[in-house]
Amino acid sequence: MEKLSDKDLTSILINLMYVKLLLAYPRIMIMIAGNASWILSIYVTLIMLLIFFVLTKAYNFSRPILETAGKSFGKAFKLIIGVITVLMLMLSLTSIARIYPETVKIILLQRTPFELIIFLFVLTAVIGAYIGIEAIGRITSLFLPIAGAVMIFCLILLFPYMKISNLTPILGKGVKSILVDGLTSISSFSDIIVIFILNLESKNQKKIIKCGYKSIIVIGIIMTLILLSYSLIFPANISENFLLPVYQLTRIIQIGDFFGRFEAFFEFVWSISVLLYFSIYIYTISIVWKESFGMKYHKPLIFPLMILIMMFVMQSDSYTEMNAHYMWYSIALISVSVLIPLITGIAGKIRIKEGNDNIENN
Repeated sequence: MEKLSDKDLTSILINLMYVKLLLAYPRIMIMIAGNASWILSIYVTLIMLLIFFVLTKAYNFSRPILETAGKSFGKAFKLIIGVITVLMLMLSLTSIARIYPETVKIILLQRTPFELIIFLFVLTAVIGAYIGIEAIGRITSLFLPIAGAVMIFCLILLFPYMKISNLTPILGKGVKSILVDGLTSISSFSDIIVIFILNLESKNQKKIIKCGYKSIIVIGIIMTLILLSYSLIFPANISENFLLPVYQLTRIIQIGDFFGRFEAFFEFVWSISVLLYFSIYIYTISIVWKESFGMKYHKPLIFPLMILIMMFVMQSDSYTEMNAHYMWYSIALISVSVLIPLITGIAGKIRIKEGNDNIENN
């Protein structure tokens, strides 16, 4: 079975969460907290670090989550955990799968049929899933520095457009919007569940936990910088009007008279990140399905699962309609991504304790 190195695991986790920052979450967080969305970003990052700390105390990273479930309470418990995890992963993937083709059609390929965009997108993701998680991890490790450099360069070029006065009112829509309503934004970190699923090269728990913390902190910093820059540039009464805040930031950049479309770099980073995201998710879903039902191989599952997911995508609401169900979507992602590792980890510890007690009694 393929195994991920610590470096590749960190890169995969960062890319999974980074895609949500490029497409969905900045606008949602701005709608929740207004121009105080950057404060909300810091808040949810700190909460996610606390949640991950609790998970690391409950879960033993010596084996993947389904193996832990099976050894704890047998095949039935393993199947339940597996099915719930697959549904959660599909829910997370379906949302991005709907947003990406729509935005590609709106921004890049206005005259291209939506179905053709979906087909090319699916074909590329399936090929990526077939080549395996090790190859995807290495590609992601090589690509992330490029994405990071483009983002830093973009933020530097945005400095002349920033105004401190645009941050007022400093608490945006109020304390309640940040501390209570903003809790749903923790779902931007829901992809952390992948760390409990994939087979890892290292069995050193401290190294694996370090990968999780590093990815959460990096994404928290990126999220805060994006939202702070956006809030500094667009006043509170305007900032909620744009569908893709990150894309809107890149559009205002002008580099002299010879280069007026910096968003081309964003479109490149955006597309590669999303394709890696899909390949990782399809691979992960096929692995969970295989382990849940005791199958021998996962590759024959990749194409049928992708077809199933795209059927859901084609039947689902448009991006703007999906925003209306954001709260329930976020609660579902947060609940599963936290409770599944927590319950499985506690079950594993109970089983180990019972085994030790039986040995002592004998």
